[in-house]
Amino acid sequence: MKTVQQIKHLIEDNRHRLKYYHEEMTKSERNRMIRRNEIMLDLQRYLETNPKKEVIERETQRLKKIITAKKAQYYYWRTCVITEIMLPAMQSRLYCKESGLTMLRKQLKNLNFILNENQEQSTLR
Repeated sequence: MKTVQQIKHLIEDNRHRLKYYHEEMTKSERNRMIRRNEIMLDLQRYLETNPKKEVIERETQRLKKIITAKKAQYYYWRTCVITEIMLPAMQSRLYCKESGLTMLRKQLKNLNFILNENQEQSTLR
C-alpha cells in the first residue's frame, strides 16, 4: 500500500517536471501532468485520514460488483431506453456517462493505485 510520503514524492516529481521541462512539453502533456497532480493531491488527502488496507480492499470489491452490474444492464438500456439511432460507440459513451460508470472506474483505478506498490503513476491517465 502506498504511503503519504510516496504520494508527496510523486507530486513533487511532477511539479519539478512541469517547472523545468515546461517549454519542451506539448500543451496536452502539461494539462495531463496538472490533472495527474490534482488526482495525487486527492489521494494524499485520502491517505492522510489513515484508511486501513482492508477497508480499501472492501471498497474495491464493492466498486467491481457495481461496475459489473451496470455493465449487465447495458443491453436493456440500449434496447428499451434509448430511442434515437446512434452509433454503438456513442451509445456506449452515453450509457457510461448516465450510469456513472466513468466515475466508478476512476475511483477503482485510484484505489488500485493506492494498493499496488509496483504500479507507476502513468496508469492514472
